[in-house]
Amino acid sequence: MQPDSAAISAAKIFLLDTLSVGISGSAAPGAEDVQQVAQSWGNGNEVSILGADFSLPKASAAFVNGFQIHCQEFDSVHEQAVVHAMSVTTAAMLSELNDELVSGKHFLRALICGVDLACSMGVATTSGLRFFRPATAGAFGAVLAISIMRNASSEQLLQAWGHVYSQIPGTMQAHVEGAIALPMQVGYAARAAVNAVQFSETNLSAPVNVFDGDFGYFNLIENEWDKAYFDQKLGEKWLITELSHKPFPTGRAAHGILGMLQELQQQHKFTLEDCANITAFVPELIFRLVARPISASMKVSYARLCLQYLVPNILLDGSLTASSYRAERMTSEKVLSHGARVNIEQNDNPDPNAMSPQRLVLELKDGRRFDERIPYTLGSPDRPLTREQYLHKFHSCCSEAQVEITMQQQKELLAMVENLEHETDAAKLLFLCQAQAS
Repeated sequence: MQPDSAAISAAKIFLLDTLSVGISGSAAPGAEDVQQVAQSWGNGNEVSILGADFSLPKASAAFVNGFQIHCQEFDSVHEQAVVHAMSVTTAAMLSELNDELVSGKHFLRALICGVDLACSMGVATTSGLRFFRPATAGAFGAVLAISIMRNASSEQLLQAWGHVYSQIPGTMQAHVEGAIALPMQVGYAARAAVNAVQFSETNLSAPVNVFDGDFGYFNLIENEWDKAYFDQKLGEKWLITELSHKPFPTGRAAHGILGMLQELQQQHKFTLEDCANITAFVPELIFRLVARPISASMKVSYARLCLQYLVPNILLDGSLTASSYRAERMTSEKVLSHGARVNIEQNDNPDPNAMSPQRLVLELKDGRRFDERIPYTLGSPDRPLTREQYLHKFHSCCSEAQVEITMQQQKELLAMVENLEHETDAAKLLFLCQAQAS
């Protein structure tokens, strides 16, 4: 089945977003250490690192680029699937671009199909998260995408899925503890996908029943799933059209409340000090992911997923940026004291994977009270970012790179992505995302 125009349009929009957050991630906390360790694995100039001035062997580059794409919690997500489906897939695909000529049209088709599989694996699951699904499901989607890029046979694809399942990363414990190993798992998954496809071209055998075998993905990694989904619903629509932008560099689970607070503050002109009580009523998944206590000893990776920390920050600055996680803000008495008074309560939504609806109750010291239902989160398909908004994010991210990504590069990258189905060589994408010789 060939992607339709809606899928191609969505793929280009979210590819632009993914490349830009990967560029920005090159200078994020932890990126330098990740880059240094990956460089110690071996030298090679095969694949460029987003937003940097060096290259690495393909598997190592997939790891670093995957980490950079997810390390700020700024990458797009399929909310129903609970999968950051672009991250692993894009990082792995970028590592394949120097092997042989890949047209932009072929690249887009592979990307759309890879994202569709990763999202479908999440949508078919009816139980809550046990493993970090962006990495686990993302690895399978990335293998499919690379296999399409390489024009692999069906037998090679089955073997590649077996090899990636044998390397599957993705513990949720890193999420619970707010450890930076969480985005590293996206990198591990991208690297595993690259390696798996390479192994599939050898005589090294891999398990085949990796989806529904006795110890396959849906019996081991997930608890419950709709077995009829892949027979009855797969292919009804391209799931890349259902991805959500992240307007803030934080976990998607926090975006509903943050977006509503931003909107209310813009409309009613109040400050953090004007707030008497703030209460968020959220589904189980949201509660599990971001209802963690604020602490003066937090790491940045923990703070990105702490709603008590994020709420006072967005009310102080009107938005969230990379500077929201600087050291002096992380230890601010004002932020810590106001954050500790933010109440987060779980509502009665029975869906363990639901991200909405949510509800915000805000009481101001002057007696004003706002009780707002949040049916859709800003950036979702039902409340999408405007072109102006997502291009503002793109340029802002590019300006935060480890090295300079010039405005001319940004213009050329934007033009290339928006015309990608007509480009003869997709490898130019990487060239435009790295430092240019002066």
